[in-house]
Amino acid sequence: MQKVLQRFNIDNDTKSVRTPLAPHFKLKVIMSLTIVEEREYMTRVPYASAVGSLMHAMVCTRLDLSQAISMISRYMHDPEKGHLEAVKWVLRYIKGTIDVGLVFERDSTGKQECIGYVDSNYAGDLDKHRSTTGYMFTLSQAPVSWRSILQSTVALSTTEAEYMVMTEAMKEAIWLQGLLDDLGIEHDLLKINCDSINAIYLAKNQA
Repeated sequence: MQKVLQRFNIDNDTKSVRTPLAPHFKLKVIMSLTIVEEREYMTRVPYASAVGSLMHAMVCTRLDLSQAISMISRYMHDPEKGHLEAVKWVLRYIKGTIDVGLVFERDSTGKQECIGYVDSNYAGDLDKHRSTTGYMFTLSQAPVSWRSILQSTVALSTTEAEYMVMTEAMKEAIWLQGLLDDLGIEHDLLKINCDSINAIYLAKNQA
Protein backbone atom coordinates (compact mmCIF):
# COMPACT_ATOMS: atom_id res chain seq x y z
CA MET A 1 0.00 0.00 0.00
CA GLN A 2 2.94 2.36 0.53
CA LYS A 3 3.62 2.36 -3.22
CA VAL A 4 -0.01 3.24 -3.94
CA LEU A 5 0.16 6.11 -1.46
CA GLN A 6 3.35 7.40 -3.07
CA ARG A 7 1.84 7.25 -6.55
CA PHE A 8 -0.89 9.65 -5.46
CA ASN A 9 1.48 11.89 -3.50
CA ILE A 10 0.18 10.80 -0.11
CA ASP A 11 3.30 11.48 1.98
CA ASN A 12 4.18 12.36 5.56
CA ASP A 13 2.94 15.90 5.05
CA THR A 14 -0.52 14.70 3.96
CA LYS A 15 -3.14 14.93 6.67
CA SER A 16 -4.81 11.59 7.41
CA VAL A 17 -8.57 11.20 7.99
CA ARG A 18 -10.52 9.07 10.44
CA THR A 19 -13.24 7.60 8.20
CA PRO A 20 -12.92 5.50 5.00
CA LEU A 21 -15.33 7.82 3.16
CA ALA A 22 -16.93 11.01 4.46
CA PRO A 23 -20.70 11.63 4.23
CA HIS A 24 -20.21 14.69 2.02
CA PHE A 25 -19.16 12.46 -0.91
CA LYS A 26 -22.38 12.08 -2.92
CA LEU A 27 -21.02 9.95 -5.75
CA LYS A 28 -22.91 9.43 -9.00
CA VAL A 29 -22.08 8.82 -12.66
CA ILE A 30 -22.19 12.50 -13.64
CA MET A 31 -20.62 14.62 -10.91
CA SER A 32 -20.37 17.92 -12.80
CA LEU A 33 -20.29 19.53 -16.22
CA THR A 34 -17.08 17.90 -17.40
CA ILE A 35 -14.80 20.15 -19.42
CA VAL A 36 -12.32 18.92 -22.03
CA GLU A 37 -9.26 19.73 -19.91
CA GLU A 38 -10.63 17.74 -16.97
CA ARG A 39 -11.40 14.71 -19.14
CA GLU A 40 -7.89 14.81 -20.61
CA TYR A 41 -6.43 15.03 -17.11
CA MET A 42 -8.42 12.01 -15.93
CA THR A 43 -7.15 9.91 -18.84
CA ARG A 44 -3.67 10.24 -17.32
CA VAL A 45 -4.76 9.29 -13.80
CA PRO A 46 -4.37 5.56 -12.88
CA TYR A 47 -7.81 5.52 -11.26
CA ALA A 48 -8.56 1.85 -11.99
CA SER A 49 -5.12 0.81 -10.76
CA ALA A 50 -5.60 2.63 -7.45
CA VAL A 51 -9.07 1.16 -6.93
CA GLY A 52 -7.74 -2.30 -7.80
CA SER A 53 -4.97 -1.99 -5.21
CA LEU A 54 -7.45 -0.86 -2.58
CA MET A 55 -9.79 -3.68 -3.53
CA HIS A 56 -7.00 -6.22 -3.03
CA ALA A 57 -6.37 -4.88 0.47
CA MET A 58 -10.09 -4.91 1.24
CA VAL A 59 -10.56 -8.52 0.11
CA CYS A 60 -7.56 -9.78 2.11
CA THR A 61 -7.66 -7.93 5.43
CA ARG A 62 -9.31 -4.50 5.36
CA LEU A 63 -13.04 -5.04 5.72
CA ASP A 64 -13.33 -1.44 6.95
CA LEU A 65 -12.82 -0.38 3.32
CA SER A 66 -15.67 -2.51 1.95
CA GLN A 67 -18.36 0.14 1.66
CA ALA A 68 -15.99 2.81 0.34
CA ILE A 69 -14.50 0.47 -2.28
CA SER A 70 -17.98 -0.64 -3.30
CA MET A 71 -18.77 2.99 -4.11
CA ILE A 72 -15.61 4.16 -5.86
CA SER A 73 -15.32 0.98 -7.96
CA ARG A 74 -18.61 1.76 -9.74
CA TYR A 75 -16.99 4.55 -11.76
CA MET A 76 -13.81 2.95 -13.07
CA HIS A 77 -15.06 3.03 -16.68
CA ASP A 78 -15.29 6.85 -16.81
CA PRO A 79 -14.15 8.56 -13.59
CA GLU A 80 -14.38 12.29 -13.00
CA LYS A 81 -12.43 14.52 -10.62
CA GLY A 82 -15.13 14.10 -7.98
CA HIS A 83 -14.56 10.36 -8.00
CA LEU A 84 -10.80 10.89 -7.79
CA GLU A 85 -11.23 13.07 -4.70
CA ALA A 86 -13.09 10.18 -3.05
CA VAL A 87 -10.23 7.80 -3.89
CA LYS A 88 -7.70 10.23 -2.42
CA TRP A 89 -9.81 10.43 0.74
CA VAL A 90 -9.66 6.62 1.08
CA LEU A 91 -5.88 6.77 0.59
CA ARG A 92 -5.60 9.40 3.33
CA TYR A 93 -7.55 7.05 5.59
CA ILE A 94 -5.15 4.22 4.68
CA LYS A 95 -2.22 6.47 5.58
CA GLY A 96 -3.54 6.85 9.12
CA THR A 97 -4.39 3.16 9.53
CA ILE A 98 -1.51 1.51 7.64
CA ASP A 99 -0.74 -0.81 10.58
CA VAL A 100 -4.33 -1.98 11.16
CA GLY A 101 -4.79 -5.75 10.84
CA LEU A 102 -6.83 -8.74 12.00
CA VAL A 103 -6.18 -10.50 15.31
CA PHE A 104 -7.53 -13.98 16.03
CA GLU A 105 -7.69 -15.25 19.61
CA ARG A 106 -8.16 -18.82 20.81
CA ASP A 107 -11.28 -19.40 22.90
CA SER A 108 -10.39 -20.93 26.27
CA THR A 109 -13.52 -23.11 26.15
CA GLY A 110 -12.26 -24.88 23.02
CA LYS A 111 -15.32 -23.84 21.01
CA GLN A 112 -15.39 -21.09 18.42
CA GLU A 113 -18.38 -18.78 18.11
CA CYS A 114 -19.28 -17.56 14.61
CA ILE A 115 -21.46 -14.46 14.60
CA GLY A 116 -22.91 -12.54 11.66
CA TYR A 117 -23.95 -8.89 11.44
CA VAL A 118 -26.09 -7.54 8.60
CA ASP A 119 -27.36 -4.14 7.51
CA SER A 120 -28.47 -2.25 4.42
CA ASN A 121 -28.26 1.28 3.08
CA TYR A 122 -31.73 1.88 1.65
CA ALA A 123 -31.71 3.49 -1.82
CA GLY A 124 -28.22 4.86 -1.25
CA ASP A 125 -27.25 4.67 -4.93
CA LEU A 126 -27.93 8.10 -6.44
CA ASP A 127 -28.06 6.81 -10.03
CA LYS A 128 -30.45 3.83 -9.88
CA HIS A 129 -31.72 4.15 -6.31
CA ARG A 130 -30.63 0.65 -5.38
CA SER A 131 -29.81 -0.33 -1.81
CA THR A 132 -26.55 -1.73 -0.48
CA THR A 133 -26.15 -5.19 1.03
CA GLY A 134 -23.63 -5.35 3.84
CA TYR A 135 -22.70 -8.23 6.11
CA MET A 136 -19.81 -9.46 8.23
CA PHE A 137 -19.11 -12.74 10.03
CA THR A 138 -16.63 -13.10 12.87
CA LEU A 139 -14.84 -16.15 14.24
CA SER A 140 -12.62 -15.97 17.32
CA GLN A 141 -13.76 -12.35 17.63
CA ALA A 142 -12.18 -11.40 14.30
CA PRO A 143 -13.80 -10.97 10.85
CA VAL A 144 -13.56 -13.94 8.50
CA SER A 145 -16.14 -13.02 5.84
CA TRP A 146 -17.50 -9.65 4.73
CA ARG A 147 -19.23 -8.02 1.79
CA SER A 148 -20.65 -4.67 0.66
CA ILE A 149 -22.41 -4.65 -2.70
CA LEU A 150 -25.31 -3.02 -4.53
CA GLN A 151 -28.47 -5.10 -4.56
CA SER A 152 -29.47 -6.41 -7.97
CA THR A 153 -33.03 -5.04 -7.78
CA VAL A 154 -34.61 -1.86 -6.41
CA ALA A 155 -36.12 -2.42 -2.96
CA LEU A 156 -39.51 -0.80 -2.41
CA SER A 157 -39.04 -0.39 1.35
CA THR A 158 -36.41 -0.56 4.05
CA THR A 159 -37.89 -3.89 5.16
CA GLU A 160 -37.46 -5.35 1.68
CA ALA A 161 -33.87 -4.09 1.53
CA GLU A 162 -33.11 -5.62 4.93
CA TYR A 163 -34.77 -8.89 3.93
CA MET A 164 -32.57 -9.13 0.83
CA VAL A 165 -29.53 -8.60 3.07
CA MET A 166 -30.75 -11.35 5.39
CA THR A 167 -31.14 -13.70 2.42
CA GLU A 168 -27.57 -13.14 1.23
CA ALA A 169 -26.23 -13.44 4.77
CA MET A 170 -28.10 -16.71 5.34
CA LYS A 171 -26.53 -18.19 2.20
CA GLU A 172 -23.10 -17.14 3.43
CA ALA A 173 -23.88 -18.58 6.89
CA ILE A 174 -24.81 -21.95 5.39
CA TRP A 175 -21.54 -22.00 3.45
CA LEU A 176 -19.51 -21.04 6.53
CA GLN A 177 -21.27 -23.72 8.57
CA GLY A 178 -20.26 -26.35 6.04
CA LEU A 179 -16.69 -25.02 5.87
CA LEU A 180 -16.23 -25.14 9.65
CA ASP A 181 -17.62 -28.69 9.74
CA ASP A 182 -15.28 -29.79 6.93
CA LEU A 183 -12.30 -28.27 8.76
CA GLY A 184 -13.27 -30.05 11.95
CA ILE A 185 -13.61 -26.81 13.91
CA GLU A 186 -15.91 -27.22 16.88
CA HIS A 187 -18.24 -24.24 17.05
CA ASP A 188 -21.47 -23.07 18.59
CA LEU A 189 -24.64 -22.46 16.64
CA LEU A 190 -24.01 -19.71 14.10
CA LYS A 191 -25.85 -16.48 14.94
CA ILE A 192 -26.91 -13.57 12.74
CA ASN A 193 -27.75 -10.12 14.13
CA CYS A 194 -30.12 -7.79 12.28
CA ASP A 195 -31.68 -4.50 13.41
CA SER A 196 -34.92 -4.95 11.42
CA ILE A 197 -37.63 -6.85 13.31
CA ASN A 198 -39.79 -7.07 10.16
CA ALA A 199 -36.95 -8.60 8.12
CA ILE A 200 -36.26 -11.13 10.88
CA TYR A 201 -39.96 -12.05 10.98
CA LEU A 202 -40.05 -12.57 7.21
CA ALA A 203 -36.85 -14.63 7.26
CA LYS A 204 -38.21 -16.89 10.01
CA ASN A 205 -41.44 -17.47 8.11
CA GLN A 206 -39.51 -18.39 4.96
CA ALA A 207 -37.22 -20.81 6.82
